[in-house]
Amino acid sequence: VYSFLLSVYLYARAFTCPKSELSPEVQNSFFNDFFMGRELNPRVWGGHMDLKFFCELRPGLIGWMLMDWALVASQYKAGGVVSPALALVTLFQTIYVFDA
Repeated sequence: VYSFLLSVYLYARAFTCPKSELSPEVQNSFFNDFFMGRELNPRVWGGHMDLKFFCELRPGLIGWMLMDWALVASQYKAGGVVSPALALVTLFQTIYVFDA
């Protein structure tokens, strides 16, 4: 529901923004413009937050890291120890998420 409402809001808002902020792929086709997006980098809060960057990067990477740590907890609970391979993968992926 959140994604659909955000998409409708951004699609409608794109009709009020300057042409310089529109994506070069705008084709004035409802389906293409709705699913691919009309604005190149939609921003809110006075231009301080880029919604495209946030929606594509943050939730997915944070979910990835949480799944890694859940696997670490599961392996520790099942065997009392975490394998070096899983520990290293989780460590490196966690560093990657915090660096992004």
